[in-house]
Amino acid sequence: MYVNPIEVIENEALQHLRENSTIYTSCASLKVLSRYTRTDLEIHCISDSLAVPIEVPDKLKDAFSHDGFDCDNEHDGIFQCRACPVGTYGNRVHHGCVNCPAGKKW
Repeated sequence: MYVNPIEVIENEALQHLRENSTIYTSCASLKVLSRYTRTDLEIHCISDSLAVPIEVPDKLKDAFSHDGFDCDNEHDGIFQCRACPVGTYGNRVHHGCVNCPAGKKW
């Protein structure tokens, strides 16, 4: 959730996340982070330009590549996956990230 001007994160917004989830988000606009009741979650503030790499085993690479991550630099069966950068989105048909379409003038 980076480069997203979220101002409030309510406890209810976190309840659907899987156990032991980690959220990376921009905190520059964040004004309220409700006290959350889940002790298994981690929330990290990151820079808008930072895409934190996640180490992913080979058997999970395809799942990440279909869900908004670009994975490369394989070493001993472990890939470095990063969230699609600003101006792109996850390609659910193929792998990796694709450019966002240009906006339309009305």
